[in-house]
Amino acid sequence: MLWDRKWDKPPVESLAGLIAWLEQQPVDGEYQWYSAVDCLVCRYLRAVTGEPWPHQKWAYSAIFDSPHDYNEVAATRPWTYGAALERARAVASHAMAPNVGATRSSE
Repeated sequence: MLWDRKWDKPPVESLAGLIAWLEQQPVDGEYQWYSAVDCLVCRYLRAVTGEPWPHQKWAYSAIFDSPHDYNEVAATRPWTYGAALERARAVASHAMAPNVGATRSSE
């Protein structure tokens, strides 16, 4: 069987999945961060899973490494998809950068 590019989708519960979804949204589209049912992550999970109340089934920690990362991407203004996409890409690039100050614990 030949490989289908549709199979290369990132996992739903990942920052990469959120980024992929944000890339498909209108740049100037707005979300309401302070709403427990209409925030950025709820909209994303609702869109990709079809769950009407995704905040009852998934935790933000499944997507973000820390509360700081969540706040950086979703809570920082402006609350537009384009701005959130830029912030999510920045958080993802920091997560992939090597930890320059790290030392091996076995030394």
